[in-house]
Amino acid sequence: YEAIECMLDGDHTGGDYTGSANEDWTDEEKTLNNNRHAQQYIAVADDPSGRHVFYLGAGAEWVNELPYADGGGVSVGDGPTQSIIEFFCTPFDDLIWNSPDDSVASNLVDGLIIGFQISCPDTDQGPGQDRAFHTLSGQAATWRYAERFVDARLVGTGGATAVEEDSWGRIKASLSE
Repeated sequence: YEAIECMLDGDHTGGDYTGSANEDWTDEEKTLNNNRHAQQYIAVADDPSGRHVFYLGAGAEWVNELPYADGGGVSVGDGPTQSIIEFFCTPFDDLIWNSPDDSVASNLVDGLIIGFQISCPDTDQGPGQDRAFHTLSGQAATWRYAERFVDARLVGTGGATAVEEDSWGRIKASLSE
């Protein structure tokens, strides 16, 4: 099990994004607010399902599908394992778990500062048995609190990139032109 956890807060508002912020909320309100203003994705190089990106909040039935998330990858070796993965996922300013049409994806533009977090659990012993847990911010509980993400400034391509001409990255970059 090798994975990268990617957490995004597209409008950088922070806060508890797990749907558990208010003890008085009904179960319906908790579900509605689960990952509503920030989202957590898991990218897996090899998974028996063939899927490589998993959104962990309410609405996974549609958030895990194109055009919102996808990827590819491979793992080689067994202790140590080398994993290679490329993926994309969509941050939402307002994700309504049961209504893709009413959900608002973040408007990602050059210069925008978003909340961003990457965690890399080292689970060579098996799921839930972390030998190490590396994070970009060094903060605890980023699975719950988006204000603990780092500031990330988006940089537009605006021209040539270091991506090879025939790579998937180049093809994707050309679609935005």
